[in-house]
Amino acid sequence: RAPDLAVRIEDATFENAAYVGRLPHLVRLHVQGEREPLHVADLRRMTRINIANLSLEAALFAGAVLSGGEHTVRLSSGSLVALWPLRTRERLNLSSRDLKDPDLAVLLGALSLNRCLKELDLYDNPAPESSVLKAAMIAALPWALLRHHPFLQLAATGHPLHRIVVVPHRLVVEAQP
Repeated sequence: RAPDLAVRIEDATFENAAYVGRLPHLVRLHVQGEREPLHVADLRRMTRINIANLSLEAALFAGAVLSGGEHTVRLSSGSLVALWPLRTRERLNLSSRDLKDPDLAVLLGALSLNRCLKELDLYDNPAPESSVLKAAMIAALPWALLRHHPFLQLAATGHPLHRIVVVPHRLVVEAQP
């Protein structure tokens, strides 16, 4: 019920971010390492949000806060991504967008709400690089098949994951050469 919450870098998991994103009375979120707190109430009201200067950890929490809204985020490359298609489309192509880890982290909240997603193309992006982000991806993606697949478990330990394709009875994971 407190309006302020402080989180440490170690708290940056998808599960923690999803929990914090659902706190109804949260006004300010202080993420360790960020100069300014995230003004949660303001973020929820805004339709366009620039996340270019957020750390990976702050972006993960911001994405959870924004996940269910009608928001458009400006990524570090300058491109705009609307969150509602991430929640509703079967196929998403985010390839060649110069996505960095914080960019992908802010999109995970909306992606986690998509129950019909069959293809997510992340080919030719720098992200995901961080093991924190790879672990968050495994937790956020809604498919039980992906969560327990050995290729994604390798991804969480440093295997570069760039393309995930889910086809009935088959999973294709393309790694960067």
